[in-house]
Amino acid sequence: MSEPLTIVLAGINGYGRRYLNAILNPPAHANIKLIATVDPFGEKYDRLGELRKKGVLHFNSLQEFYQSHTVDLLVIASPIQLHAEQICLALQHGSNVLCEKPLCCSTEDAARIANMQRRFNRHVTVAFQWSFSGAMQELKADILAGRFGAPKRLRCMALWPRDQVYYQRNDWAGKIRDSIGRAVFDSPVNNACAHCLHNLLHVIGPTVYTSANPLRVEAELFRANPIENYDTAVLRCYTDAGVPLLFVTSHATRNLLGPMFYFEFENAVLHYHEAPHAVIKVTFETGSSLCYGCPTEPDENKLWRTIETIRSNKPSWSSIEAATSHTHAVAMAQQSPRGIISFPKRLIRRIGQTPHETIVVQGLDSALKRCYEAFALPSELGIAWATKPALQSKVRLTSTQSANREIVV
Repeated sequence: MSEPLTIVLAGINGYGRRYLNAILNPPAHANIKLIATVDPFGEKYDRLGELRKKGVLHFNSLQEFYQSHTVDLLVIASPIQLHAEQICLALQHGSNVLCEKPLCCSTEDAARIANMQRRFNRHVTVAFQWSFSGAMQELKADILAGRFGAPKRLRCMALWPRDQVYYQRNDWAGKIRDSIGRAVFDSPVNNACAHCLHNLLHVIGPTVYTSANPLRVEAELFRANPIENYDTAVLRCYTDAGVPLLFVTSHATRNLLGPMFYFEFENAVLHYHEAPHAVIKVTFETGSSLCYGCPTEPDENKLWRTIETIRSNKPSWSSIEAATSHTHAVAMAQQSPRGIISFPKRLIRRIGQTPHETIVVQGLDSALKRCYEAFALPSELGIAWATKPALQSKVRLTSTQSANREIVV
């Protein structure tokens, strides 16, 4: 058997626990070895002692690790604002990278990462989970082959309520930038539901490994929770090929819904609504239909398929090039001239008990469903809280999309 592929995991709390569980319980064919973990708050992880007994080293920073070690694959489950720095550092030291979504927060950082990858010739994969789905890969192949004709318009909606524990999980949750000024843009668009927006762009990308480029983004951003950034958004993007895309998402609805999507092509419509045993369905104009599989697969598949990509030296489906379109769209949305609108206090409701209390907006579920069905922004439907905001925060960015951008809130 060949030598095991060595792994370092950066970020062992939060989402990093899922990667760690997979790495510690790999399938027989994986042939991997976890040599170290990196986390400045590693003591919060209840199995750190167990890892040390297994001979797994622990470091407070990635710089400290690379001073005396090398590794085949760095898995990044660190805070968003660290992604660009850690990817570039890994590439400089000859490591391949699997980075949890999103890629980064600025178009400049995305370009810098791409340049570093070309320079050091290593794999960088971004963990947008639907891109690792066999069903979604088969679907995109048929789109590229012209099976459904040209894309006309695509929409997606994900309403995922989040309680106060979610916003208290770290010191950057719901922030535009962290305590030292680094851009975070934490929101459903750039974090929990980022894969939905990415997928809208990716499935109609011009090649297997690229996404459509968002030329313009119309964004209406709203806030119910006591956070700096937005928890609800309706985005309408226009690609450089002229295809309109609509993305509707919120953490402040009463009910969980989706993700669901409805893609309109010249000769067919493609639709999916997440539920047990749900699959992607296609209905042709002729009345015939077909089904693809479910785009949702176990989280650990992102890791195993990345390792397969590295060993086979094939391009990644979820590449830097594919992920950069999402970064562009997020940056343009964040600059919406409308700013971030706070929902009227009279519509705010609190459900559940502390610490799992959830802040919801009365009537938001139905309003966002209307947007999705009409392919419209809330203000275009005359929804009162979208046309007459009680409080509006304006976000102004400098011309550069760097971490030390000027932001006024």
